[in-house]
Amino acid sequence: MSEKRDALMSVIDQLAKLLPLLASDKVGEVSNAASRIVHVLGKVRLDWHDLVEILRQDPVPAATRNSSPFESDQEALARLAASATYFLNSERDVFADITINGHRETWPLASAQYAQWLMHAFWKDKERIPKDAQLKETMRLVKAHALFSGADRHEVHLRVAELDERIYLDLGDDSWRAVEICAGGWRIVQTPPVRFRRTAGMLPLPLPVRGGTVDELRPFVNLADADFMLVVAFLADMLRVGRPHPVLYLAGGEGTAKSTLTRLLGSLIDPHRLKLRGLPNVRDLFVAAHNQAIICFDNISLITPEVSDGLCRLSSGVGFAKRKNYTDGEEFGVAGAHPIILNGIENCIDRPDLADRAIVLNLPRVDPERRRSESDFWATFEAARPRILGAILDIAVHGLANNNEPRAPQLARVADFQGWAMACETAFSKPGGFESAFAANISATVEGLIDGEPVAKAVAALMLGRSTWQGTAAELFSELTRHDQTEARVSRLPTWPRDPARLSKDLRAMQPTLAKGGIVVEFGKALDRRRTRLVKIWNTDAEASHGQDSPDNGLHIDEVDGPRTEIPRE
Repeated sequence: MSEKRDALMSVIDQLAKLLPLLASDKVGEVSNAASRIVHVLGKVRLDWHDLVEILRQDPVPAATRNSSPFESDQEALARLAASATYFLNSERDVFADITINGHRETWPLASAQYAQWLMHAFWKDKERIPKDAQLKETMRLVKAHALFSGADRHEVHLRVAELDERIYLDLGDDSWRAVEICAGGWRIVQTPPVRFRRTAGMLPLPLPVRGGTVDELRPFVNLADADFMLVVAFLADMLRVGRPHPVLYLAGGEGTAKSTLTRLLGSLIDPHRLKLRGLPNVRDLFVAAHNQAIICFDNISLITPEVSDGLCRLSSGVGFAKRKNYTDGEEFGVAGAHPIILNGIENCIDRPDLADRAIVLNLPRVDPERRRSESDFWATFEAARPRILGAILDIAVHGLANNNEPRAPQLARVADFQGWAMACETAFSKPGGFESAFAANISATVEGLIDGEPVAKAVAALMLGRSTWQGTAAELFSELTRHDQTEARVSRLPTWPRDPARLSKDLRAMQPTLAKGGIVVEFGKALDRRRTRLVKIWNTDAEASHGQDSPDNGLHIDEVDGPRTEIPRE
C-alpha cells in the first residue's frame, strides 16, 4: 500500500485541480473531469478503488489539508480568510487586520482592498480564480462570525488619532508607519497602537526631519505676522481629534495666491490627490469628510444656509446621517470634527453661527517681485516640507507638555482651538502674541458681519452716540426705517424687513454678533395687560466709558424669547 500511496502523491497536485470539478453544474464538465482523473490515475497504475482505499486508510485532518483534493473552494476561502484578525468599531462595522510583507494593514471587510487580498491569497494557494459568489459568501460568513463571536473593539481613524495622551499621525506610506507625538518628543513607529484606514486619493507624507523651524514656512505664504501666527495655530490644531475645529477662510482677489495657500496648508498634514474641490451640497460635503481628514474648498462665491449649517456641524463634530440607498432602515452616517479651509474673492460667510467658528484672513496681493513659476515654487516647497512638518510636530510636543497650564478667562466659540493654541503658543510666538492676533481677528470678523447685515448695521448706527434705547418692535422698525442713519441707507435695500415681526426675527439672529460688538439687545414684555413686547438695546462701550451700570427700567425678560447676553460656547 505504501507504494500506491507514493504513486498517488506524485500526481496529487493534478488531482487537486480536477476533483473539485466533479461538483460543477456545467453540462459535460463532470464527465470530462472524471475521464481526466481516470487518465491521471492510470499513468501511475492506479484506479478509483485505489484512490478511495488510500484516503480511507490515511485521511488528512480538515485543519491541515491545504492541498487536499477534497477541499472545496468555499472551504479554502474560509481557511485563508481566517489568517486575518477581525474587529469591530463603535458603529459595529467589521475591519480586518492583515499582515502584508511584515507590516499590519487595516481594511474594512466590505472594501475592495479586502476582497482583492482574499482573491490574491486564493490564487497563490490554488492557482485559479474563485467565483464572485464564493467570495461574497465567505465575506458574509466572516462578518457574521465577527459580529456574534465577541470580536475586539477598536476605533479606526483617518490620518490623525489620539490615545493615552499621545497623538498619532499616519504617514500614509506603503509600510503603514506613523508618527507618535507625546510631551517628551516625537518618533516614527512601525506598528502604532491605533488603527488607521486608507481612502482613495490619500498621498504619503514625507518623513519629518528634526531641526527645522516654522519660520521656514514664511517664504511660501502671503501673510502678515498676526495672520501667520493664526495659520500656524491652525496647522497645530489639525493634529487634534475628538474636538471642534475652526473654519479657516482665506479671502483675496486675483493675484493673492489664495488657492496656492489653501493647497499648501492642506498638504502639510493631509496630502490628497484631490487638492482642491468646489463647495458641494450637504450630503456630498459629509461624503468628502468621510474620505479626507482636512477638506479644502476653492473659489467660494456663495454659501447657502443649508451648506453653512453643514459646515458648522462638520467643524463641531455633530455629524450627519441619511438613509442608505436601496435600504429601508439602514443609515449612512459621518461623525467627527474636521478642519476646513475655504477661499474666495470675498468673505462669503454671512451667518453668525458659521462666523463664530471662522478665522477669516484677508490676503494682500502678492508683490510682483516675489512671484515665481509653479514648478519652481512647488519644487522648493517639497524640499522644505520635511523640515516644516518636523517643526509642526515640535509645536505639538510643546503643546502636550503645557496642556494643563491655565488658559485665558475669556473663551471664544472655538474654545478648544483657543486653549490648544495657547498651550503651543510659546513654541512659535511671544507670550500673548496668539491671543492678541486671535482677538483682533474676531473683532474684524464681527465688524464685517455687522456691516454685511442690514438690520445689524442699522442698529449699530442707531446706537452711535447713545447708551440705551427702549421701545416696542414696531417703534424700532419705524425708527430704523424712517430715520436711517447708515451711510448706505440700508432701509432701502430689497433685503430690508417689511414689518416689525421680520425685523425682530433678523435682530434675534444677530444678537450674539451685536453683543460681541458691544451692543446688547434684549427682548421682553412689559407688565401691562396688553403684554406688549419690548426691545431694549444698550451700548456697553458707552456705559463703560461713563462708568454706569445698565439701568433697570422694569423690563422683564421672557425666557422663551431666548438668552439675554450669554454667548453659547463649545
